[in-house]
Amino acid sequence: MCCIGGCTAQFISQQQMVLEEKKRQYESYFRPDSSNGHRWNKIHNSLPQINRALSAIKNGTYGICESCGEYIPQERLRAVPGATRCIECQENWRYQWTR
Repeated sequence: MCCIGGCTAQFISQQQMVLEEKKRQYESYFRPDSSNGHRWNKIHNSLPQINRALSAIKNGTYGICESCGEYIPQERLRAVPGATRCIECQENWRYQWTR
């Protein structure tokens, strides 16, 4: 069985479908001229993350933290399919950008 970042090919295929569907929904439903600015900001910030995760799938690096190179637990990827960092690195990154 193929494994990328500790994830099976079946798991990665499922995650890719989830990510592509989210991307389609975001791109078709929300537009920059939307009257709901809060939702637009959330989507605007989510799309780059989704695109990075889809690129990681294509590059064979999905499930590997882009900061430390360790495997991202499948539980995190199920909860946040677009995650490109492990929890520790994501918290460190958020801390650096919010202080």
